[in-house]
Amino acid sequence: MTEEQINTFLSILRRGSFSGAAQELFMSQPAVTHRIKTLEEELGIALFIRDHARAVLTPAGQVFAREAQSLHNAFLHAHDSMLPFLQDNTLRIGFPSVMVIGECRAFFAVMNLSGHDDHLQLHSVLLNDASKNAHRLMKGDVDLIFSDIDPTAYSAAHFGKRILFRCTAYACVHREHRWASLKEVPQEELKNELIYRYRDSTHFSAQFAQLLHDLPLTRVTEEFDTITQALAQLTPQQGVVITNGKWMDSPSYTYLPLSPSISMRIGVIWMKRRMSPALRMLIDRITELPQNIWRI
Repeated sequence: MTEEQINTFLSILRRGSFSGAAQELFMSQPAVTHRIKTLEEELGIALFIRDHARAVLTPAGQVFAREAQSLHNAFLHAHDSMLPFLQDNTLRIGFPSVMVIGECRAFFAVMNLSGHDDHLQLHSVLLNDASKNAHRLMKGDVDLIFSDIDPTAYSAAHFGKRILFRCTAYACVHREHRWASLKEVPQEELKNELIYRYRDSTHFSAQFAQLLHDLPLTRVTEEFDTITQALAQLTPQQGVVITNGKWMDSPSYTYLPLSPSISMRIGVIWMKRRMSPALRMLIDRITELPQNIWRI
């Protein structure tokens, strides 16, 4: 039996169904079913009763569950025992596009870490689709990502995560807009304003989309490919761009907190079993950076 079979079996137990395990593991449901079928064939016994909407263990499956957890721990221990022998200090860091396009100070601060330490060689990877971030970590396309850490996809036992800061929603408007003199913008004001959105698949964007759905907007929401294009539409008379950070400074517009604010936790996420001395060093260096570069 393989580590993948054991992880799939335990994922079904955690999520309660084959479909839930497929979501957690970023696999198709038939692929999950095939792994369990081959595992059952190797053992020569059924582990699940398939006549229920939820996965139900057979008596044999209940006994195997204890063994599977022991095997899982053994696999983790075997991976960990090899960490001291890993000499590759080249790490790939995934950044959401808004951090790169918006020239976020945190992005440059992190990438500069490799310039001050011969033991770290860092390469940046642009992340355009948040729904695939966990899959890219599992495949090894990236060693660490910056992302919203609220989704359940990152709460599985095989992911490590560390909170860096809480992100707040801002309403970005032209400096001559009627809101420019306010200290914050009430959410109910949005229903009478033209909203300029940029393509973003993060959890923050989903929360904001729900907010717009709950507010009966009287104007059409317009969407652009990038935040830069959306900001370019702001005029003294109308237009607001909702962002999760003060991405760019300009004499033409200003950022105002949205009240009550939408907020989300932002942090670094990695695969626990791929933790190496270099990756551990990088995570420690990132969290030691000044807090003011994160609260943008």
